[in-house]
Amino acid sequence: MLYGNGENEKYLGEDSLFEEFFVLSKGEADDEMLQGLQQFMLTLQLAANGNQLVTIRWLMSHVYGDPAILAGVRAEVEELLAKKACGIRDLKLDDLLSLNLTNACITEAVRLHSDIPSKLTLRSAEIPMEFGGYKIPQGATIFLYADAVHKDEKYFPDAAAFCPHRYTDPKVFNQKMMDREFVTFGHGRKRCTGELHARSQISALLASFVMRFDMDLVTSAEGNKIPEDHDGPFVFDTANTLKLVNLRPRAGGTAPSRCSAPKGAARAAD
Repeated sequence: MLYGNGENEKYLGEDSLFEEFFVLSKGEADDEMLQGLQQFMLTLQLAANGNQLVTIRWLMSHVYGDPAILAGVRAEVEELLAKKACGIRDLKLDDLLSLNLTNACITEAVRLHSDIPSKLTLRSAEIPMEFGGYKIPQGATIFLYADAVHKDEKYFPDAAAFCPHRYTDPKVFNQKMMDREFVTFGHGRKRCTGELHARSQISALLASFVMRFDMDLVTSAEGNKIPEDHDGPFVFDTANTLKLVNLRPRAGGTAPSRCSAPKGAARAAD
């Protein structure tokens, strides 16, 4: 990053990977360092953007399909913008991640509709082990199927329902992460490097839409319900049946939610 004119200087001191790279390289990065940064940024973009399109389709459908959740997302975005006295484009990463219900909606969307790479999570056993009566030799490839966890009633009561209030209590969400009940983004040193980047982009996109537009959800299922997701990696047949139509400027009004908040869960719309 070069500083020397007004256009560049406005980025001086920002909390970003580019600024961190500039500081670490002392502004004198050689070709090898620049190539390394480029490769890392490409990996980050692919990790963040690879699943975003199908996630956004499911997320927008669920949010616009439930008037009370839509109202809750709008309420917390309005509150944040009023607090910051700014527009959505001016929000920082921490601001976007502080949108509790909005990020809970993202979490619930990817729980119900896990796509690549979470349905193709492969690991190599570093040591010999035994699990569930099966002996796993060292070096064996282990396959984690996320849906087996995410749609288990033991961990997610009414597992087929879209209910972001499962996560609006930070303590509950953190415990689910600790107990490995939510595995879409992985864990440990193999955790998805693009998660926060994806969350910030999707949060900003959802916030922009809900503050400006109303839309109607149309599905091919009976009663205009959102169909159960049977899609697999690289297969989006079910997602492609979801349609948001009649785009129009936002109007007021609320309605009862299809999802009730668990006892003790914080609701952003309250």
